[in-house]
Order: sequence, then structure tokens, then C-alpha cells
Amino acid sequence: MTEPLRAIPDLPDRLRLPLRFDAESIGGEIAERAEEWIAHFVPEHYDGDWSVIPLRAKAGATHPITMIYSDPMCRDFADTSFLRLFPSCEEALKHFACPLLSVRLMRLGPGSIIKEHRDFDLDFAQGVARLHIPIVTSDEAVFTLNGRPVAMEAGSCWYLRLSDPHCVVNHGQRARIHLVLDVAVNDWLEALFIAAQKGARMQNPQALQEFRLFVGGRADLVARLRPIDDIDAFIRDVVAAGVEQGFIFDAEDVASALRVGQRLWLSPWATVL
Repeated sequence: MTEPLRAIPDLPDRLRLPLRFDAESIGGEIAERAEEWIAHFVPEHYDGDWSVIPLRAKAGATHPITMIYSDPMCRDFADTSFLRLFPSCEEALKHFACPLLSVRLMRLGPGSIIKEHRDFDLDFAQGVARLHIPIVTSDEAVFTLNGRPVAMEAGSCWYLRLSDPHCVVNHGQRARIHLVLDVAVNDWLEALFIAAQKGARMQNPQALQEFRLFVGGRADLVARLRPIDDIDAFIRDVVAAGVEQGFIFDAEDVASALRVGQRLWLSPWATVL
């Protein structure tokens, strides 16, 4: 089913994909089905209210626990009876030309926490990618991956490498709801990821220059990048920091800037790093 060990150069731990979805319509359907939520079955993994509606699950599963469990060994998935209750979700799933594995609506209540953990099977390079589509969210619902927050707006679509450490805290006054897809990596998804990287860079060829100026006003980024004295590590972290802040460029962009205009490029950086 999956094609393991695929590699995309410089694939970050988070990547916004060039897809948009109607979060308002999906949210409206969810509001009408408040009774369908199933409490997550591993309470030691969270504090507060964490619940799920399974839209695709292990084929043949009928018990709520087996329906919401994302079994990494499962090879046969099917739509659940819940999916037909959410036609906007059903429509959204048609945009993915890759095998759909587990698909769930996931709700984190106000004041609730998903404790830091790792899902070792959820890694593009291993053949399974987890995609998040925020439906109801706010700045107070913070998803942290590798110690750094991921800002995801409603209706956007993100790949998150969740084999790395991650956690979620909802400081807000309303529930945070995501449509979460586990998908098998295929040629279509790989091309989408590559397009996401290249497309964002083409849309803003000045992204690296703009990011350099942006860093000058951010003491936290200055403190993060200043101590790095290994050039390869510096390049990797500059790329990662750029992605986190919405400035998309790759390692070659940074390396080229260092090679082509070393004095001009490094002097301004030296003042902030």
C-alpha cells in the first residue's frame, strides 16, 4: 500500500500545501452534529477534552474505540457511516489523488492539552503522511512541533512530520477542530509537495531577502540563530525558520547567497546574528 523511503531534498518538518478548503461549511455541519463526538480512548495522552469523529477507519470496525484508533499496521481502510453526515468533508476528500487511510475530525476542547509525543509511523519518508486541515481554530490554539509553533489558518492544508516530538495546547475559549488525514505517499502527493516548495518560492523570489529583514525585528529569532557556528546547520535552521514564518526558500537559495555576495549578504546578518 505504501511506498517507503521516498526522499524530497530539504523537506521541512512542516509544509503548507497549495490546497484550500471551505472551513465554514465543514464547521457548520460539525455544529449540527455535536452528539457524534467520541472521547479519545487513551486519557493519559491528554488533559481535558479530546474527542474524535472517524470518517475513514479500519475496514470492518464497528466499535467506537476501534473506529477512532489509527492502527499503523492496518492495510485496509473504508469510509465509516459518519462520513455521509458531513458532505463538505466528503467533498474535500475528493481533492486527494492518493490512497486515504485513516480520516478523522479531531476536537480539542478549551483549556485542554495533548501531551508531547511522537507518532513514529507518520513520516513522508516512511510512506505515510499526516495532513491537517484546520476547521475551527484561533491564535490561542497552539500546535508545537520540534519545539516551534505551527501557525495554521482555517481552511489551509499542512503536512506535519509527526514522527518528531509534538504537542497541542488550547488556551482559547472555544474548541479547536481539525480534519486530519493519514494518506499513503504516491507520485501525486510527492509532486504536490515539490510544487508546494517550488511554487511558494516562485511566488515570492525575494523571500530570503524579506526574511533577512524580518529577522532584524525579532529578538527570538536572533537568539536562536546567533549561536550556530556550523555553516550547514546554520543553513538548515535558516530554511526551517523561514518556513515557520511563511518565507519559503530552500538550502540552495541560502548557500547561493553566501557564495555570490558573501560580504554584502553576511554583513547585514552579522548585525542581527
